[in-house]
Amino acid sequence: MVDHSDEILNILGSTESTPTYAPPLSDAVALSFSQLLSGKFDKEKLNLIKDKYGVPENCKIMGVPKTNMEIWNVIPPRAKSVDLMWQGVQSSISIALVIQARIFEILLKSNGVISMENKRTLANFQMDAAHYLASAMKEITLKRKTQLKPCLPVEIQGICNTQAAVSENLFGENLTEQIKLLKSTSTLLKGPVIRTQPNFRTSRYRPYNRPQITQRQSLNPGRPSLRGQGTSRGRKGRSFPPHRQQ
Repeated sequence: MVDHSDEILNILGSTESTPTYAPPLSDAVALSFSQLLSGKFDKEKLNLIKDKYGVPENCKIMGVPKTNMEIWNVIPPRAKSVDLMWQGVQSSISIALVIQARIFEILLKSNGVISMENKRTLANFQMDAAHYLASAMKEITLKRKTQLKPCLPVEIQGICNTQAAVSENLFGENLTEQIKLLKSTSTLLKGPVIRTQPNFRTSRYRPYNRPQITQRQSLNPGRPSLRGQGTSRGRKGRSFPPHRQQ
């Protein structure tokens, strides 16, 4: 079996460029945001945050666009599921935008003087926004894997595991080792290939089967019977005159 691991890696990384990093954050901030991005979803906490921030009535465009009913009623169920998925991602971004707007509202009303209370409020707003932005980030990461999965060879599609830890790379670290392990597992599951020779005797070509005609079957089924029409035939086909009464 030919190993295409290097070729696959080149394809996956063909559009990637070397990232340029900015100056580091403080250890406390970096740890907090790393946990947000790599940890599991806390749906209860996200729902509590969501209840605190509604879309402003004078800026409804920050909300998630609704699918027009004329379109929703004619699209298939699969398309509806995909649209609902993207609505969920947009909902997280929408909430983060609303929070950012509230932050600017506080800064506008502070007249350049930020009290300690406002500082705490701003910090809470920022963390709430960070939770939803991190949620959207993870959702999009999972969807990217889902979209790429059908494009990969079947034996290595396991790298698209949605339960894998989030890292700097989409498919995690040590991708080469992951691919080798998946291909080895696939080979073991398939087992040895057994090739058999075809049996030409049983597979001989037969254009048609001739029907077997018995003695009772007539060669001319549509012709009326001669029985009872004044003549009779013997076993060897000889004709006899009809019997006359004396």
